[in-house]
Amino acid sequence: MKILILLILSLLYLAGFAQQEKSDTLLKAAITTVGKPDGAQTEIKIGIDGGSLVSSDGKAELIIPEGSVTKKTSFSIQPVTNTVPNGNGKAYRLEPSVIQFKKPVQLVFHYDEEESKDSMQLLMGIAMQDDKGQWYGLKNFALDTVAKKITGNISHFSDWSNFNKIKLYPSHGRLKVKKSFDMEIDVVSSEDEDLSPLTSSGDELAPLIKRKIPWTSIWNKTAGTLKVQSKTTATFTAPATIPNQNPVAVTVNLNGLTYKYKGTVFSTLKLVSNILIYDNAYEVKIISIIDGTAGSQLGKVRYTILVVL
Repeated sequence: MKILILLILSLLYLAGFAQQEKSDTLLKAAITTVGKPDGAQTEIKIGIDGGSLVSSDGKAELIIPEGSVTKKTSFSIQPVTNTVPNGNGKAYRLEPSVIQFKKPVQLVFHYDEEESKDSMQLLMGIAMQDDKGQWYGLKNFALDTVAKKITGNISHFSDWSNFNKIKLYPSHGRLKVKKSFDMEIDVVSSEDEDLSPLTSSGDELAPLIKRKIPWTSIWNKTAGTLKVQSKTTATFTAPATIPNQNPVAVTVNLNGLTYKYKGTVFSTLKLVSNILIYDNAYEVKIISIIDGTAGSQLGKVRYTILVVL
């Protein structure tokens, strides 16, 4: 009887373990709502000689080579809210979306210092959303970590975005002393992709999925406390007083996850979240009003300072 009970308990343990392993590799299609306009649209007419166009915020750029279109065509970039999982900044609606270009158009995303403080810039990608809300990853692209830009060739327009295949949430933020929030690592990649860029021609696309991939994660912090629940989740609690090193850096080393880029294999990848710790917060707003007649060089500037505790 004891042997039978032990056997049943063992089977239940193995079933639970198998269920946990299954949940760790759970696949979920990256289908979201369509973004809404979020910035000024830029537009230009470009003909057979080609040309270029930059978004109003300077983050997205189109380079149209000679011969891409056979007549003068209106090209536009409209910043929209970004709904792709692990998206960086805004997404961009590119027009015209009804034609196939004779030659591939170059799409360039520029990113800044804040987005490149850790090694995760190596895991950036380019994604496109179709009219059903499904996001697709561009298989072939080039990443320039010096110029801080990611470039891909595309043959048609839609909503496009720059995203991270792995991202720590929140990637930055503010937290009052003694308060806590949950942190989580999200993984987004193509179904046929093991987090490495695939070599292919043209703008071949693969559906993006949200998933969890087994690895060993080591969580660290420069101040405060961390309660690690799993490889991908933890709770951070701010210290009781503002630390000397502020913001506090929460880092996660992803051991066992390798990434090959341009012939180089990266086996030590790190996520970083910078969290500003505050106690009594002061917000100062300065409002300037110029009093004077139109065209006058003279005027009076009035400042209003608002302090919020």
